[in-house]
Amino acid sequence: MVVPNFAGPSRAPVRARPGRRLNPVPQDRAAARAAWEPALALGLVMTMAAGFVDALGYARLGQLYVSFMSGNSTRLGVALAGDDFDVVRWAAAAIAVFVAGAFCGTLLVELFARTKLPVVLGCEVAALLAALALARAGVGRAAVLPVAFAMGLQNAIYQVAIGTDTGKSFITGTLFGVGGSLAKFVLGKGHGVQAGIHALSWRAFTGGVVRGACSLAWLGFDAALVLVAGVLAMVAVVVSVGVGPA
Repeated sequence: MVVPNFAGPSRAPVRARPGRRLNPVPQDRAAARAAWEPALALGLVMTMAAGFVDALGYARLGQLYVSFMSGNSTRLGVALAGDDFDVVRWAAAAIAVFVAGAFCGTLLVELFARTKLPVVLGCEVAALLAALALARAGVGRAAVLPVAFAMGLQNAIYQVAIGTDTGKSFITGTLFGVGGSLAKFVLGKGHGVQAGIHALSWRAFTGGVVRGACSLAWLGFDAALVLVAGVLAMVAVVVSVGVGPA
């Protein structure tokens, strides 16, 4: 007796072709977006803070920077060529404390892997408050050096959103990322949103510079430091209670 086949015609399982991916269901897309959006938001806030304090350092260190070490290295070389040892001394000091901050930040990231964000952000806030204390003590340019240390710390806890670094103060690399990401997108080898994230990071940095310069003019150096330290402290609290990226 022939048993009828009520299951219908058999179908081979659907397999993705080599080099291609099956489109994710909307829930997967929403989950992926929810995973990288907090990291992007945190990275943009940190980038804006870097631009903010760079404006403060530029004014107090005689056109030197606290987060843009490429600019300080250029000033150092020009000053060496012109025997301007005052600029040489302060440029070298800013670079040295930035490197020290990067060293300490990397150590903290390795030692406190599970709580690296609140730990490093807390140390960054402490460095900014130390700069405030030195400024109120009237020690002159040296008050800005802890800010450069804080920027070295910050670059150790950058965030990654869709394979794109945010939260760093390497703005030349960010602008290169805009062009490079666009080229990869045109060739079908990357996400177009990566170029947008790089552009947002650049916009956040320049926006931070504008806000830092305005705060310095309207509020003064001390109050501007309190303002940016308060913002970073709030971010550290939000991260420490489990809201936002780990």
